Amino acid sequence: MNKIKKPIISIIIPTLNEDRWLEKNLKSIKNQSFKNYEKIVVDSYSKDKTVDIAKKYGCKLIYCDANGPGFARNVASKKSNGEILVFIDADTTIEPNFLTKVNETFKNRKIVCCAPEVKIGDGNIAYDILLKLLWMITHFLIILGRPGFGGVCIVARKVNFVKIGGFSTEMIEGEDLDMVYRISKTGEVKLINSWCFTSKRRADKFGFVKMVLLYGFGIVKFMFTRNPEFKNLDMVYFSDRKKICL
Repeated sequence: MNKIKKPIISIIIPTLNEDRWLEKNLKSIKNQSFKNYEKIVVDSYSKDKTVDIAKKYGCKLIYCDANGPGFARNVASKKSNGEILVFIDADTTIEPNFLTKVNETFKNRKIVCCAPEVKIGDGNIAYDILLKLLWMITHFLIILGRPGFGGVCIVARKVNFVKIGGFSTEMIEGEDLDMVYRISKTGEVKLINSWCFTSKRRADKFGFVKMVLLYGFGIVKFMFTRNPEFKNLDMVYFSDRKKICL
């Protein structure tokens, strides 16, 4: 009788009405060269076909109230079996060798967190330039000792993630930058030579110029204060994140 291998990697996907995007996400996971993983969809009671798609691809399903992405990720992490946690948004896909590169990266026991380069699959040159700039700034933040990755796709070593208490559930936004900074105090963080594609729905909904200004302001504020929140600004995207698990 073959012994069932414990998954090395747990892939955690928060969802709420994500049937437009989720199948592409799960197909990119299915096509991974590295196979020792589990897929966890943590859903906030979707009204569309999100749950049906998750079942179709053999995901472990967990339900949670809509208290924000940090809350959903924490709930799923407590029920995960992997040593490495991959937090990925439902509208994001990963390259076929992504999990292989993650596994190789975490063979170095000093590494506690990493992230790939983020690209916009259906964007334009303006988005590409912005993301390249953010990629360069992220490198600079690591050098300065104030690392922070966006929540589109973040990878963390579970034991260290648990040690710091996971994502903050008190922050309206910026919980991703905050988590990466705190976990960096327990080991090394790095950007890996890999990429993920995400949708441009946030920029389309929020407005490209506003998104650039506010993200830029958030990064600069984070560099000097370690607090990326915009408590006094009425922002469409960030207001949505407070209400739902994206």
